[in-house]
Amino acid sequence: MRNHNTQQMQWSTKLLSGAEQIVLSTLFRQHAGAFFSPKFSSAVWVTEGLSGAEARVALIGLRQKGWIKTTRKTWGEHLYYIPNVLLPQLTEAFAIKVGAGNTHDGSVDAQQVERSEMITKDHIQVLYEPEVDIAAELLHLMAWIIHEGLPLTSKGTIHKKSIRQLCNITALHESHFQALHIRYDDPEVYPVHIAIVLDLLLHLGLLEKSDKHVFVSNEQLQAWINRSWSSMYCEIYNICAERYGTSEPYAQHFRSRLLILAPAMNEWFPIRPLLPWRDELQVEEQDLLRCENSNPKNLTSLHVVQSWLRALVGLGFGEVGHDDTGEVVYRWLVPPADLCYSAHPLQDKRLEEEKSGLFIQPDFEILLPPEAPPHIRWRLGLCADLVTRDRMSIYRLTKESVMKSVRIGFTLDQIVLFLNNHAMTGIPEHVHLALQHWGRVSEEHLAKPRNSSDFTLEVAHQGDESADNLNVRSQGIIHTVDKTYEEEDEPYVITERDNLWPGYKDIPEMWHREWRKYHLSTARQIASKAIEWQTKLELKRNEDIVYIIPDRIEGHGEWILSGWVTFSNGENVSERQVLSPRDWGSIRLIVPEHE
Repeated sequence: MRNHNTQQMQWSTKLLSGAEQIVLSTLFRQHAGAFFSPKFSSAVWVTEGLSGAEARVALIGLRQKGWIKTTRKTWGEHLYYIPNVLLPQLTEAFAIKVGAGNTHDGSVDAQQVERSEMITKDHIQVLYEPEVDIAAELLHLMAWIIHEGLPLTSKGTIHKKSIRQLCNITALHESHFQALHIRYDDPEVYPVHIAIVLDLLLHLGLLEKSDKHVFVSNEQLQAWINRSWSSMYCEIYNICAERYGTSEPYAQHFRSRLLILAPAMNEWFPIRPLLPWRDELQVEEQDLLRCENSNPKNLTSLHVVQSWLRALVGLGFGEVGHDDTGEVVYRWLVPPADLCYSAHPLQDKRLEEEKSGLFIQPDFEILLPPEAPPHIRWRLGLCADLVTRDRMSIYRLTKESVMKSVRIGFTLDQIVLFLNNHAMTGIPEHVHLALQHWGRVSEEHLAKPRNSSDFTLEVAHQGDESADNLNVRSQGIIHTVDKTYEEEDEPYVITERDNLWPGYKDIPEMWHREWRKYHLSTARQIASKAIEWQTKLELKRNEDIVYIIPDRIEGHGEWILSGWVTFSNGENVSERQVLSPRDWGSIRLIVPEHE
């Protein structure tokens, strides 16, 4: 499992300086969580009223405060990125900025989003509804793997027979994920939905790999089944978003907006108002629902929306439909707020009081309500066959299912104890007698019956125990953009003034400490230094103070200065002007301060 130390920190954009907020908002809008180079020209920032130097100092502050991370490639190049864990909060904080183009003033049309209050089931035609609960499905598949095993070929791939069996027993469908265009090894062996589920289990650490087998990790399994459903959904959703969702900024913004700006669970809402840069997406509503197999090297914004909506349906997180006007609508089937990492503590504890269990029917069927905790569903899946997935899942006890359980070390006594503890109306007498008989037959067939006090201790020993066949933790099989080339513990930032502003120690302090009127040649030197450092000049014209971000000097004796002018009243007026030294009285070079 991954350690999310970031959750323990208190994050608030209100604690940032004005320049830091502007830089963070701009970087978030342009890059979301994708890599970017820290090298920017002044032209990037002038529309926000910042000089390149101010932006550089703000970036230093953001890096030191943890809002921006740095990674280093093997050849030494540094790349910056905003941590994914912060994207939901930034989506909420900077929704208007990201949504430029959504309405005439660039804001998210809240009224359109809130139309969901008026959308009822009577007005919705559901087009794509889920057939799987991904967290429950992972438990089902792991139970099957424990019983049947996943042997590897000499090439290191899972046998095709096992892949076919996985396809037969899973409720996941290949069609929901094809449009994601996920890259992975051996696509001729693994259908995309099987590749995703294996990658997900490997990345969670629930599966491990030896030279000859893929098997369930006992230690990680025990921690996993004692979590709550909501924390499982959170972990699964975020891995899926990071590993299987398109990494381009538009896609990341759409995913975050769909999660953060949506109403509560089970409320239908229109998709279109939440699309970033909607003016680029002029399509008919029916086109929004088509998910054709586009060229993965040239995916459009439309395809990004389509593919992610279908994937969410395929994972059981939501469903898609349209209302009586033809508007494409979506609703979450899990609380969207719960899918943010910050919504869950690092240690997710099981509820002390179990208020739900299972119901054993006289026909050997077992009814499991949806609120039953994961550890009950897990153990039931080891000793009974899953018959129906629905709001109320149905399992069936059979001679074969009991024999398989005993074979892996889940003894008859443990099965009966488990059922007794959680059966809300007890075990029917004839069912109990059948269990006793099946258990005796099972143990008679075992050459060496296992009497482990805890059957799960046997789970981790399915692979080879030979000394030369150590277990190797795998991070998955899907190709992703890795943000941990060489993660740096300390911020990689230059803070010394002489490095930030080359030649700083060689200029007179009065250039930036005092207001003064200088000779034309000295004023030209000061203006040249401002251009070199990409910083501002502060000019006094009568009683007015004017800031200019210069970018060009023309002439020598009678020289002129070109640049973007802003005013001291705080308005970010990016007005380009040409000034002569005669246009101002005193002048001062602005050297941005940093903490």
